[in-house]
Amino acid sequence: MRDPFVRPDTVRLELGDGDWLVVKCRLSIGEIREAQALGLQYDDRLERWILDPRHTGTIDVAAYLVDWSFPVAIRQASRADVLAAVEALELETFHECKRAVLAHEHATEARRAAEKKTPTGEPASSPTSLSPDAADGPLRTSERSSPTNTTSFAKN
Repeated sequence: MRDPFVRPDTVRLELGDGDWLVVKCRLSIGEIREAQALGLQYDDRLERWILDPRHTGTIDVAAYLVDWSFPVAIRQASRADVLAAVEALELETFHECKRAVLAHEHATEARRAAEKKTPTGEPASSPTSLSPDAADGPLRTSERSSPTNTTSFAKN
């Protein structure tokens, strides 16, 4: 049985020029919802919450980010402060960070999918075992049932 809880494990992602990110291995549902909430704003005109386009793309990076080699300290900072730090990056550096986080996220999803496909233990029965009827002789077939009434609907 797999563990249904997300552990606070981290991994270091290497960037160019000796820079690095420390990111969470996985996000919990609470962390996902917290990140989504940071990207929302209330629209008084529509009287509902909408996605704030100013945060598009930065939320995922901020949600995974624990630490980095850049000169702004983010370890133990609030998610809002981490998001603000990510949004202060210059465009090229942000894209490098985002590519690294997305590659990490895709690799994690691929590993988890592969783990789900790996059987654990012995199968309950052999996939080629004969059914009791087949073991006694030829398979029996049931009589064909009478056709059912069908109604067609013509377009008037």
